[in-house]
Amino acid sequence: MLLASAVAIAAATFVVGPVPGVAANTAFPDLPNGFAKVELAQGLKNPTAIAFGPNGDIYIAQQKGAILLDRGGVVQSTPVITIPSDTGTETGVLGLALDPNFATNGYMYVGYTTVDKHAQLSRFTVTGGGTTASLASEVVYWRGDQLQVFHHAINDVHIGPDGKLWFSVGDNDPSITNAQTLTNGYGKIHRLNLDGSVPADDPFVNVPGAVRSIYAYGLRNPYRFTFLPDGRAMTEDTGSSYWEELDTLQRGGNYGWDFYEGNCFSCGYINPAYAYGHLPVG
Repeated sequence: MLLASAVAIAAATFVVGPVPGVAANTAFPDLPNGFAKVELAQGLKNPTAIAFGPNGDIYIAQQKGAILLDRGGVVQSTPVITIPSDTGTETGVLGLALDPNFATNGYMYVGYTTVDKHAQLSRFTVTGGGTTASLASEVVYWRGDQLQVFHHAINDVHIGPDGKLWFSVGDNDPSITNAQTLTNGYGKIHRLNLDGSVPADDPFVNVPGAVRSIYAYGLRNPYRFTFLPDGRAMTEDTGSSYWEELDTLQRGGNYGWDFYEGNCFSCGYINPAYAYGHLPVG
């Protein structure tokens, strides 16, 4: 199953954040004290990811391939680009990030499942004052070597505080043993340079037969990840039958799927920073 993102999985896109001095939001009683909710856009269909431009523009990815531009609080009627995508239950366009130099180079990084059913990370170039991108500008950075099933595909895309391009890929279930195998890219977090090359300090860059861009492995479906204030990456790992996880990523770390989910204590794999169960635990 997908772990819904609070900012981009509903029919409309919202920003949720702490507001100093606000004890409660009576308009949105579902939120914790000190938080407020602001509606940014309406009329969206299966939005999956957002990215903020340096001028305040908001780029919104929709699962079926359209990337929309919200400029000045108005979603433009013409998509910036519509990427042909396989849109199964949990596939399509799921990840989006803008280059740190987007204002000058227009580079947009997109994680999606291709129409021929492969997980893929590509770069597109946005032109026309940030309003349009051509399919002909696509540069493929990474492509899975297995046919993609209907879920656990390429997911999130971010520029890290280290200036590198990070992306997450599910285990392409039912091939659940993928996550423990370094010779494929599934069930992994990856790290690239912004030009698509592999950083020399990635942990498996010199391991024979390994996919060189792997940063961490042993994950089931790392649908969304972020970066902590100290620069470390933290991913959720969408659980199977029993446990959901939040994992603080270590360089070269193995998080135990498909042998374990949740805490396995002294099992030899890295335990999650936090896990919660699907069922009550006595």
